Amino acid sequence: MTIGEEFGQKEEILISTQYLADIYEDRGDYKRSLDYYRQHITARDTISASLNKKALVRQELKYEYEEQAALDSLRYEEAQKLSAAQLESQKQRSYYLIGGLLLTLLFGGVSFNRFRVTQRQKKVIEDQKSLVEEEKEKSEKLLLNILPKDTIQELRENGKVAAKYYPEVSVLFTDFIGFTEIAGDMRPDEVVESLNHCFSAFDEIMERHGIEKIKTIGDAYMAACGVPIADQDHAEKMVKAALAINAFMVDYAAKQKEKGLPLFDVRIGVHIGPLVAGVVGTNKFQYDIWGDTVNIASRVENTGEKGKVNISDATYQLLKDQTDLKFESRGKIQVKGKGEMEMYFVS
Repeated sequence: MTIGEEFGQKEEILISTQYLADIYEDRGDYKRSLDYYRQHITARDTISASLNKKALVRQELKYEYEEQAALDSLRYEEAQKLSAAQLESQKQRSYYLIGGLLLTLLFGGVSFNRFRVTQRQKKVIEDQKSLVEEEKEKSEKLLLNILPKDTIQELRENGKVAAKYYPEVSVLFTDFIGFTEIAGDMRPDEVVESLNHCFSAFDEIMERHGIEKIKTIGDAYMAACGVPIADQDHAEKMVKAALAINAFMVDYAAKQKEKGLPLFDVRIGVHIGPLVAGVVGTNKFQYDIWGDTVNIASRVENTGEKGKVNISDATYQLLKDQTDLKFESRGKIQVKGKGEMEMYFVS
């Protein structure tokens, strides 16, 4: 930023560099804040030097004026033979008139200049604030696509997110049956488009039911209810979200069939239990969950059937009195690494 020659430009820079230094300090950009503060000091010193120079010039003009006034007085005295009292009165009136005129011009010019600078600075400041708010909003949206809202706040306040234990959380897994074989007959862009269409719908369903999407792994989708904020209705919300996903996939399959396009059949599994949740990574943050509950939820999904929502006995015990849900016992199902487990289809 270059300091101009006119006084108004210098004062504008003095104000703007101070505001910019404050703005970038609030944003945590201390390097840029320091740069603008240095420019602010330079502008202040330049203005001070300019004012001192103008004061000297005004003093010299005053001396010259007094000398000229004295000479004029003598000439008037000889030419018009005015009395000493009349001459003094005339001189005083001249002083007041010229002095008043000079003060009027000086303060009027400075006031107008200050007003002009202030108006320009208001616009600059408002534009800067608008830019900062816009950047802040963009950053907020990006973070919300990666981390839960409460986790973002904790990260801002503490610089890290502590892992937390949750005694009871519902975990959902979905998986597309035969996806690898079906995708092999499709163009890569068609595969991505189909996955994006389905997962975007899943995201909307999760948001509508107050559930936290955890991540996607290939063609698998993972979500949890009861993290990062505990929710006593986690099981009901999760099962109803699972049923909404199943309904969406039934409708999607019908539309694909009408178009003669490949069909994706989905398996859905839900299990509840304790787990640990937290943030991993330093450059790319990832909110994730760990524990045996997560592993069992994955097994419940694997042992399910297409077009049905499979739930564990623990989930059933919490929801069995729900009159708007129907349960179909599957008996004991062999689960890898867990032996036999009671499971139910829910509709």
